[in-house]
Parts: sequence; structure tokens; C-alpha cells
Amino acid sequence: MNFFKFLPKLLQENATNVVSFELEELENLFALMLFGNFVGIPLTPVSLSLELLPYLGKEIEVMNKRTFELDDMLCRIGV
Repeated sequence: MNFFKFLPKLLQENATNVVSFELEELENLFALMLFGNFVGIPLTPVSLSLELLPYLGKEIEVMNKRTFELDDMLCRIGV
């Protein structure tokens, strides 16, 4: 088997994993920016957070899931 045949697929898979991880982190950052008032980090007005609340069902589920699965973020970043 030729190594160079599999190299583009390997690089594409690695890039996809990195982009997927980046998307998850951006979702977490967005949710933290909106709900920071509830944990003591005032970043946005409360009225804006409450207006966007009905549209953030997915982000709330992701935050809840990540809370239960959280073990070591440095380990996850390094993988």
C-alpha cells in the first residue's frame, strides 16, 4: 500500500476533528457569554439573555452534558 494515498484522508480527518472541537468550544463560550450573569460574570444585559433563552435549547443541553462528562480539559485539548 502506498502511504501517500492515505495521507490526504488522514489529514482531512484530523482537520475535521479539530474543527469539531473548536465548534464545541465556541458553543460553550457563547453560552457562557449569555449566561455569565447567572454565575457572576456580567457580560451581557440580562434582558438580552432572557430574550435568547427560548432559542438556546441545544446550548443548554450541551452545557448540561459537558458538566456531567467533565474530567480533565487539558487532557481533552491535548488529544
